Amino acid sequence: MNKLKCTGLILLVGIAATSCLSASVLATVGGAANVFSAGQGGGTAVDPIAQAGVQGVVFTAGNLLQFTGPGIAIGSAITGSTTPCVSTCGSAGPDGADLGAQLPATNITSGNTLSGIQFSGREMFLVGVFLGASVPGSLLATLPDYATGGNSTLASYSPLIGQAFFIGDGLTGTGSGSVQNFVIPTGTTRLFLGFADAFNFNGAAGMYTDNSGTVTVNLQLVAPAAVPEPGTMALFALGLAGLALGRKKFVA
Repeated sequence: MNKLKCTGLILLVGIAATSCLSASVLATVGGAANVFSAGQGGGTAVDPIAQAGVQGVVFTAGNLLQFTGPGIAIGSAITGSTTPCVSTCGSAGPDGADLGAQLPATNITSGNTLSGIQFSGREMFLVGVFLGASVPGSLLATLPDYATGGNSTLASYSPLIGQAFFIGDGLTGTGSGSVQNFVIPTGTTRLFLGFADAFNFNGAAGMYTDNSGTVTVNLQLVAPAAVPEPGTMALFALGLAGLALGRKKFVA
């Protein structure tokens, strides 16, 4: 097994389309990782960001990002917990939790051209965003509220470059279900992981400096299962028919 290890407040990861497709990546993402700082340059005390990653490799459009890896049991690919304040806020696992923020929390805007994210009634969940060589030139639309139209239990998602998407524990359920697929969009060269935070989890992103805790993330890229073309299926059927005819003549 080829395993690569990266740590940082925000993770920048690239995995090759060919030789690295079977690789798994192990990352540690801190609670102060502001996902909306992805691609924005250096951080500040209010807007902390650190980048680390695997260099010289690329994403391939149409391949699938999965949060799992060789030999990793369901529910154990993303582990750990974070908290959004020093002492009294409570903690949340990768899927987040209801930490008592006033609805419609989580309802956060990026403050730049990345999309925001909405998940009413759940806070401090793991978030991802794909980027190309540069940030989007105009504001990306925010996905529907994951509590309603965004539905965090779907088997497959196709976020756009610059569009923040819910990862949680990477499964269709909480600690159970099947591994979700995130389709890599055309032009992707980087993946960022982090959290969505703001004052009372509403409005412009911020309030990261008092966050603590970490989650450990296992991820991999896989090629989608190939679907045989109609011509291939016809040749396969013809071959089976030929084998059957040959067997009949032999028996006779």
